[in-house]
Amino acid sequence: SILWTKETSIYDFINNILSHIEGSLFVDRSTGKWNLKLARPDYDSNTLLVLDESNISRIENYKKKSASDLVNQVTIVFQDATTNEQNSVTVQNLALIQQQGVTISETFNFEGISNSELANRVAMRELRNLSTQLIYCTIYCNREAYDLNVGDVFKLNWSPYGISNVIMRIGSIEFGEFDNNQIKIDCVQDVFGVQQAVFGRPPDTSWNNPASDPTDLEYPVIYEAPYYELAQIVGDDDAQAVPVGSGYVALSGVAPSQDSFNMVIYNNIGGYEEAGVCDFCPTAVTNQSIGYNDTTILLTNVIDIDLIPLNTYAMLDVNDNEEIIKITDVTETSNGWEITVGRGCLDTVRKQHSIAQRIFFSDAFVGTDSVQYLDGETPTFKLATVTTKGQLPIDDATPISITLNSRKDRPYPPAKVRVNGVAYPTFIVASAQWEVTWAHRDRLQQTATIIDDNEDSIGPEAGTTYICELYDSTNTLIHAHGPTNGTSVTFTTGNLGSNYGDLTIKLHSVRDGYESWQKHEIVINRLSP
Repeated sequence: SILWTKETSIYDFINNILSHIEGSLFVDRSTGKWNLKLARPDYDSNTLLVLDESNISRIENYKKKSASDLVNQVTIVFQDATTNEQNSVTVQNLALIQQQGVTISETFNFEGISNSELANRVAMRELRNLSTQLIYCTIYCNREAYDLNVGDVFKLNWSPYGISNVIMRIGSIEFGEFDNNQIKIDCVQDVFGVQQAVFGRPPDTSWNNPASDPTDLEYPVIYEAPYYELAQIVGDDDAQAVPVGSGYVALSGVAPSQDSFNMVIYNNIGGYEEAGVCDFCPTAVTNQSIGYNDTTILLTNVIDIDLIPLNTYAMLDVNDNEEIIKITDVTETSNGWEITVGRGCLDTVRKQHSIAQRIFFSDAFVGTDSVQYLDGETPTFKLATVTTKGQLPIDDATPISITLNSRKDRPYPPAKVRVNGVAYPTFIVASAQWEVTWAHRDRLQQTATIIDDNEDSIGPEAGTTYICELYDSTNTLIHAHGPTNGTSVTFTTGNLGSNYGDLTIKLHSVRDGYESWQKHEIVINRLSP
């Protein structure tokens, strides 16, 4: 769909059309008519003319593209007929990007393309041509090639270069003069016949093809997005505008194989439909139990740990004994990998964790279907992994779901909790009163960086109050303070009475009828007199 406005020569206009359709135009010597030849896999390789030492006198300008010469990303700019505006599509060779370590891009303006579907097909065509290591050469041969024309293909065998069964496509051809009847052919390896080419005898090797079929996730990640994550997904202003009583779902997972690229998100709203893409996240398993005050954690079974950005969050014990931690350092030691962390971040509190708990470093790799769900809804998803061999069939993906529970609307719990000035003490003498102190937190002000629970007060968010309760070993309430908007309460010896042994302090925030996502629960042994 293109109009010649005569602003360019008809020659340039024709060449523009040929670049759109990947074709050649020439005059047939036998008929005198114009012939349009398209570069397509429309031939039988077994019937092609063979040019070799028997009919070739010499080959010049032989070269093969090096990996550094290849293009791994192509953008097609086109005129969208539905909007009458310029649009574009971009496709990538992800394996080549990983191999080259950098994105090498080329852009084509194809104003004759009028829809994104065709633009995507043409982009894949151009990417295929530009990301393949093709050979080029000039061949001088005898009159056996008299019947060839521009755009035709033939089979090349040339032992000096160790090549055989290489299908070449003609770019230009000259048929010589009266005193020199040699035919000169400028040609390039045909991209459709690359698989048939043989470049010498390959040496014996123990290499195994690493390409694997896409498989289902062993470790999917799904959680209701806290307010911080929501602000990252839609922006801070839009996050504040999201109606109370609704929220978003955050998704990620661990790559099941080394050549897995990413995952396609399918949500189930009247049937599974594609709803986005998300990346695989690094993961590891804790190699120690974790106490309240531990800030270094030994890891084992690490996957992609070198991809973890510092000062991002990770999920520990997701949807169970969940705690969000801030990653401040990642180090490989003689005992294995070790991370330094900030504890009790965002809307979670410090907790104790047993050994062999999985950590998902999901912050920089999270995805979403961008759908607002109401509190109480239980949306279901499938994550279809993608490898070099394609995408996992949707029927083979295991469904995962989560019930939303107003997470983004809840006030953050207080932080920097101390009892008699000590963080998470294990015992207190019988005669001492218990002064509990804490710091404010504000979800609306904590969207730029991850703040751990050792920082001083931020906020609080307007309307936030705190309730601090003390329970005995049978989980019976002994005494309660609050609601209060302060940062300390005291349980006197009169409040404590004759209760000894393991007593539990429970502390949480309240705002607009919502309790904080998590409560502090600190067990302290009150020694007998």
